Amino acid sequence: MDTANVIFQAIIIMFKELQWERIYFTVKLLFIFLDIVLITAIILVFPQAMVFAPKYEPKGKPKKKSLSDIKESAKNEWQKIIMRIELNPPQSYTIGLVEADSFIDLVLKELGVKGETMADRLKILNANEIKSLDGVWTAHKKRNEIVHTPGIILEPNEVTRHISSYTNFLKEIGII
Repeated sequence: MDTANVIFQAIIIMFKELQWERIYFTVKLLFIFLDIVLITAIILVFPQAMVFAPKYEPKGKPKKKSLSDIKESAKNEWQKIIMRIELNPPQSYTIGLVEADSFIDLVLKELGVKGETMADRLKILNANEIKSLDGVWTAHKKRNEIVHTPGIILEPNEVTRHISSYTNFLKEIGII
């Protein structure tokens, strides 16, 4: 035990005699030097590494569809929506009306009607020029009611009236 105590005392004396300020300063300089070396290496290697980076080219603005392309795809999609509504009534009524509303919104976007929401786009349209616009507004309000009211049940004649409004609108603007 006495030997261990002597060794322990010697270690304590050795640590007390060390010049900690000098060691701290040396370690600090060493890390500053390593920082400079690493930053220089990154600056020199980065441009060479970029050769291996994947190249991304901006796609730019998407091509605007022609009116004939919009008409052709719209006719097919509208028929699919009508068929899905007729497929499984009354369950398909609510989903079908929401799909029809979304489709009208998509057509308005593709035609370049500005606005953040469908309501904004409908407000831009002129009710004096488009006679079926009031019916579309009514159907859109019913769609909002469907989306925000759980368990809503639609009557077949109500769905038929709203789908007819959407169909008349699409015919009036020359899409179908």
